Amino acid sequence: MIKSMEVVKVIKLMELEWRKLKQKTVISEIIIYCGIIMFLPMFFIKMVNVGFGQSYSTIIQLIL
Repeated sequence: MIKSMEVVKVIKLMELEWRKLKQKTVISEIIIYCGIIMFLPMFFIKMVNVGFGQSYSTIIQLIL
């Protein structure tokens, strides 16, 4: 019971802080960061692949 009340308080505080922020800016930054995270490994594979003799398994090990 006490934990659920704490969760409700935290959610209300998060809503209050969210209203203070520039919401469009935050959402656009999140979209940009997700795009970078999704496309950076593909760019890395294309740039490094020439030096590793077209071996994708070697490049995947480098990324991980």
